Amino acid sequence: MDKTRTGCRARMPIQYCKYTHKLEVAKFVESYNHPLIIDECVHMLSSQRRITRVQAIDLELAFDSGITPRNSYELMGRQAGGKESIGYIKLDLQNHLRTRRQNELEYGEAGWLMNYFETQSCEDPSFFYAC
Repeated sequence: MDKTRTGCRARMPIQYCKYTHKLEVAKFVESYNHPLIIDECVHMLSSQRRITRVQAIDLELAFDSGITPRNSYELMGRQAGGKESIGYIKLDLQNHLRTRRQNELEYGEAGWLMNYFETQSCEDPSFFYAC
């Protein structure tokens, strides 16, 4: 049976201060007697994850070539020698691609659509749209 309780003394009680109307740390005890995270999971911490510029270029090329994000993530994992060696998780990949698509829409989705309608009305006099 795996032991889950360690008798750890680490504490950080937080209390509301009625004078400043803010939450404050009342006391902080740092001493702990167990690993904070197991080594196999360190790569999943958000502070340890990032997509490098080179990886971003590879991901964007794969996406532009029609490779799905899932398959791109699998490919990057194989190239790096395992998913834990990539430096990011699948969610980071999806967020990166979504941010890229949003940045490509100069006017935002609604602005892009309005720009498209204006272009169509200039090219085709019978085209009509209303706001």
